[in-house]
Amino acid sequence: MIDVFELAKWVGAILTISIVYKVFYKFYKRVENLEIWNSKQQCDIETGASENQMLLKGTLACLKGLHELGCNGAVTETIEELEKFTLEQAHKPKSKK
Repeated sequence: MIDVFELAKWVGAILTISIVYKVFYKFYKRVENLEIWNSKQQCDIETGASENQMLLKGTLACLKGLHELGCNGAVTETIEELEKFTLEQAHKPKSKK
């Protein structure tokens, strides 16, 4: 014959196991979603960095064109500053996973 107290212990154990499983599963899904989000953010950062690089190259090309046409002063200073900046950025360590 089935004892009511024995049955209650087994039901309690099964419920406890299922609750613990649910908590760990939610935590796992949350971490997985954060990793996906982080991956998308990293992709956006890399895209933004390459866009900035292209804009900087275009600006530097325009300034050099102005310099060749005889515009000096601020144009020359800005060219020097941009070249110095790009050189410094090239030698900075990049943080990667």
